[in-house]
Amino acid sequence: MMRTLVRAVRRPWLQTALAVGVGLAALFFCLATFVLTNDQFGRISPARQIAQYGELPFRDFLDPGYFLTEFSSAALLRVFGDSLLGEWLFTSAFMATGTVLVFLLAFRVSQSYSIALGVAALALLSLPRAYDYDKVLFYPLGVFLCWRYTDRHDPRVLWTLAAGLVLSALFRYDTGVYIGCAALTVIAITHAGDWRTAMRRSALFAIAVLCLSLPFLAFLEYSGGLLNAVDQMVTYGKRETERTRISAPLRFSIGRLVGFPSIETTATPILVRWAASVDEPTRLALESRYRLRDGTRDGEEVNRTWSYRAENTSVESLRELLQDRHVEDTHGIDRQKLVSTESFLTRFGRNTPILPGSWTFDNADAFLYHLLRLVPLLASGILLVGVASGAPWSRADVARIASLIVTCVLLNVFILRDPVDARVGGMAGPAAILSAWIARRAWDVRSAFARYGLALIIATIVFVTVWSLSTATEWDKRLTAETLSPAHVRGLASTFAQSRPNPLAFPNRHLIGITNYLLECTSLKDRVFAPWFIPELYFFSQRGFVASVATFDGHWSEPRFQERIVNAFVSHSVPVVIIETTRHNGFVEQYSLLGQYLSEHYRSAGTTDFGNPGGNYTLLVDKNRAPIRTHPATGMPCF
Repeated sequence: MMRTLVRAVRRPWLQTALAVGVGLAALFFCLATFVLTNDQFGRISPARQIAQYGELPFRDFLDPGYFLTEFSSAALLRVFGDSLLGEWLFTSAFMATGTVLVFLLAFRVSQSYSIALGVAALALLSLPRAYDYDKVLFYPLGVFLCWRYTDRHDPRVLWTLAAGLVLSALFRYDTGVYIGCAALTVIAITHAGDWRTAMRRSALFAIAVLCLSLPFLAFLEYSGGLLNAVDQMVTYGKRETERTRISAPLRFSIGRLVGFPSIETTATPILVRWAASVDEPTRLALESRYRLRDGTRDGEEVNRTWSYRAENTSVESLRELLQDRHVEDTHGIDRQKLVSTESFLTRFGRNTPILPGSWTFDNADAFLYHLLRLVPLLASGILLVGVASGAPWSRADVARIASLIVTCVLLNVFILRDPVDARVGGMAGPAAILSAWIARRAWDVRSAFARYGLALIIATIVFVTVWSLSTATEWDKRLTAETLSPAHVRGLASTFAQSRPNPLAFPNRHLIGITNYLLECTSLKDRVFAPWFIPELYFFSQRGFVASVATFDGHWSEPRFQERIVNAFVSHSVPVVIIETTRHNGFVEQYSLLGQYLSEHYRSAGTTDFGNPGGNYTLLVDKNRAPIRTHPATGMPCF
């Protein structure tokens, strides 16, 4: 085996060929599984504000600090027109490149193509959210640049590392902090003992970062003030961290060790779209009849679609469900074979007598949470024991792994927040690389008995990891044969290429009615204000926002920010304000100054659902603007 490994390592063309193959496969996968969420429009809508109106973040609108993310999206909008095609291609290319880096770095620490391909695949199959594309690339890229310095102690390499840090920080400022800490770790360990050189190289690195940052800092100072930008970023970051902090470690719900599975065990999600005539009592009766458990609404209420865990997946029960006149459509059932289209992993979780009742979504989240926390701790222990026992590791080897551990620990502290399943994909890269190193160290154990025992433990952990990822990120829904087909990719390209945004790209289709109203009842020069987090509304309605897309949950409720929002109202034409009726009182309590301004300058034109039966919106209109007609679909005034 070792001879085979040595021969493989001596074939650089094989590594290059595999890297190219990984990149192409990852690019297709990312293109095919691309899903737009409203969080991504928190970047795209400000980008459109830049591209269409020439406005700048921090100066013209409040911004969390996604500077280069927004400018990149703005450039894509200018190149590809007012469409999402550029965003689709750009984010997919970033994530595919990040996957290639994970493969290359994992191979370096494991010297095993099997391990490297495996951990790269797991990182990709964690299905990172599209808006986390910068994390997927820059976290492993930062590790790669740090490791270059361990190979060549050339001061010029520090400038490359500094350039990578600055570039990543311009996309998301905290990424620069993580890379900076990893870089200082590498410098300290590389020059340990020669502390004068270590201090000089650290100072040179800091100077390089400052020099490369100067154009950006000067731009911020010129366009609105550096302290103003820092104030906005820090304030938003604190509020967002408070909102998503995990107050206590996630716990497992294990139950019995062995036994027969109970009705609480996981089953494949089956989507059922009920007929329009089905009211709540009827739906509850049908759920009981077909033994559909854990019902949750899937999407907006107007779609009448619910997601269930089916306790009874017999042919007779599924046939009866499909033929029921109260059911318009289903997803997750093979209509020809009349079986639930569940994966092997889901079927295992539902039927296994091992830890019955434990194979649940909550436990999948808890496992991934604790696994991400355990990996750097375990690696630290292995590293310390190895150094203390005189393992044949060079100082460069120690520096590389130490920088990786530091990166993982920082991500666990600052990124691993609620909901866990949404965070795992973005931070999976460094943990996957470190896991490859741990796996290799386990295989290097001298005792054959211990080596095979550790291999069995690792195989079990890998299996549970794959099951947890499949459950937490819903592989059954997202990784279908239809999704992973060239036809689907061509369909996405057609949808995203349309200059007037295609409604099929809506993250939340219940906003289509509001969007149509704004398109038909306001002009292109008008601005819109909606005080909850719906940044996609501004993009699809092709209207600018007022002050910020992130005016929600008190993120900008400080008086100094409220005054800026009010000034933005004064400076722009804002004929309508759309408010979720049930949240209006809470909004006014948080934003008292803005609430007072709205009460003085706007009047209520009534409430409407904008064609969404589950919606309840209040439309406020400018007291000084006379409507020119009435919108036929909603009865609301048009301007």
